[in-house]
Amino acid sequence: MYKPLKLTKDIFEKHIEDLSSFRYSYFLSQSTTFLSKDYVKGFLILAKGRPDSIVIADERSRKVAGLILLYPMREEYRDGSMVVLLSASETIDIREFSDTIRPIVKDRIKKLKMYCLRSTVLAEEHDQISILESLRFEKEVVMKDQAFYKGYKDAYVYTLFGENAC
Repeated sequence: MYKPLKLTKDIFEKHIEDLSSFRYSYFLSQSTTFLSKDYVKGFLILAKGRPDSIVIADERSRKVAGLILLYPMREEYRDGSMVVLLSASETIDIREFSDTIRPIVKDRIKKLKMYCLRSTVLAEEHDQISILESLRFEKEVVMKDQAFYKGYKDAYVYTLFGENAC
């Protein structure tokens, strides 16, 4: 079973190794290929305008299975962005992970009266895609050769519309 935890400095310090071993993702491709511990800490905890960062931890092993980044809503469009990062060192139970984040996503959309929530993933990120699809996100856009990391990668934009929230 997974448990959501708000990312704090304490949790960050305890789980820095787990947080440094995320699978390659579109999010990381847009920032930098090599993330130092200080960069990750600065981005997740100290950066201004940072996203709400929610750690998804395995209750049995106490290891971080993933991280959900929920960016502030753009008021003029009533939309927001979400990034799902998964651990490279843990085996993820996709269904349990989805069930854990479903209420978080649903609450975010409802509380902010969002029109939609978007997430961009690389085409090869099959687990992240499965999680998004289980939450009823719809694939809307295919971006050919969008990111470069060991070759060009296609990316998909998934959208969850407020009326379909989870």
